[in-house]
Amino acid sequence: ARSIDRRLALPEWSSKRSEASDPTTAYLASLFVGLVRAGDTVRAQKVLAQPGVRELIKRNERLLSPIGDTGGLSNLEREMTRWPCPECAGKRIVRKYQSIPPQYRVCSVCNGTLGPRIIPEELAAQLRFESRILAGTARSWASEVLSDGGAPLRDVDPDELVKVLRLDPSRPLWREGRWLAANVQPVQAPPGDGGVREGVDGKK
Repeated sequence: ARSIDRRLALPEWSSKRSEASDPTTAYLASLFVGLVRAGDTVRAQKVLAQPGVRELIKRNERLLSPIGDTGGLSNLEREMTRWPCPECAGKRIVRKYQSIPPQYRVCSVCNGTLGPRIIPEELAAQLRFESRILAGTARSWASEVLSDGGAPLRDVDPDELVKVLRLDPSRPLWREGRWLAANVQPVQAPPGDGGVREGVDGKK
């Protein structure tokens, strides 16, 4: 109804417009998230400094949160300050004290695992973010489910829909710029009669 009758359409300012991302910027934004996840903050800082990357992440940062909250970019930047590991400098192992010949052990600070400790829900949110911005506007149903977390669609009550659109359900047909009942056909008036009159079952 809103697509054919502009009186029922929502105002332009309330329409959410999808912003297509430049493929290169989208790739760099996705790469940045992966580098932070891997604890490679030196490269991550360089990627984040590229034009448009910070803005793109900020615009889609709610996808980085399992609950759709803001602050996703700030959380990633906070994790960047903790890496590389201050003990092993990202090598995962350290030399045992006064060992000759040199012997090594797993770093006791990072336990040989670089990058922040993230729960499965956070990892899924990051992968959702990467999938969304890399796919652009050509998204499949599967990727849409991944993006919105499988949120159920609202089961619309037809009676409620009629109220929202402010329509008369007894007049379902759009004819000659107005809504008509199913058994009413617009009838051309005789010349000089001044317009169109309604007829029932095709009769004047």
